[in-house]
Amino acid sequence: MNRLLALTLLLPLTGCVTASVEDVLKPTISGYFVSGLAGVLVGWELKRFGDEFNGVKYYAAVTPLEYTTIIGPAIVSDIRRREKDKVLARPLVLTGHSYGCAVVTAAARSLSESNKGTGSRINIDALICLDGPKAPIPENVLKADNIRPKTGRISVKMTREKGNTTTDIQEHVVGNGHISLAGNPEVHQIIRDRILR
Repeated sequence: MNRLLALTLLLPLTGCVTASVEDVLKPTISGYFVSGLAGVLVGWELKRFGDEFNGVKYYAAVTPLEYTTIIGPAIVSDIRRREKDKVLARPLVLTGHSYGCAVVTAAARSLSESNKGTGSRINIDALICLDGPKAPIPENVLKADNIRPKTGRISVKMTREKGNTTTDIQEHVVGNGHISLAGNPEVHQIIRDRILR
């Protein structure tokens, strides 16, 4: 009996048991959440929301250079590797706040091409932009949501790339203020509904 008790106490320390009950109950997605410029300073609400799911990777930086030369390529490379290794969970969700929208839209575009034999087209189940710059949505995106605040917004309506007739685009105007959008519970519910449908 004492050995069984000792084993029960040691299992978590040995790494044999790695998931809490809460983690097991969380929905699993392949999620890539990217905050806006200076996200390392003000972008934590998006990360906290992403923690509701298993499988979300969060990215934040300070300057556009870090986003375009490091974060964007890292997302594309990770998705292609996981697809190749057959460990890419579905749904595949790209979410960006402010400048992060440009990064995830560019990543989706990169995944829509075969990239000269380095991989096949990968469909994005949901692309979610929180008040980001206008960038046409490629046809490998199945659902796209543009969430903008009532005041202080920088984005305009989403459009599809030329030739894209299939992406389901939803426009949402919610709350007030650009920065506070990522922490808005109404925004979180829109994203939950879109991801888990």
